[in-house]
Amino acid sequence: MIPYKFNFGASIFFNVLYSLFSALSMLSLMPVMNVLFKEAEKIYVKPTISGFSDLDKDSLQKYINYFITNNTENNGAL
Repeated sequence: MIPYKFNFGASIFFNVLYSLFSALSMLSLMPVMNVLFKEAEKIYVKPTISGFSDLDKDSLQKYINYFITNNTENNGAL
């Protein structure tokens, strides 16, 4: 086991990173699915974010909904 301890540690580290990024990717798909299946409001006017004080969950969600709505209207749902 001694010759492989670096590989073992790297494997554990990269498995943790994989788990983190796969969970984040699933969370990023939720706004897309909500807009596509008409469960979220469609936003046609681009929300303004003036600074770090406006970076909260609601404003980011509105911006993502605007981006997805704009993309869906221009390119279609597929």
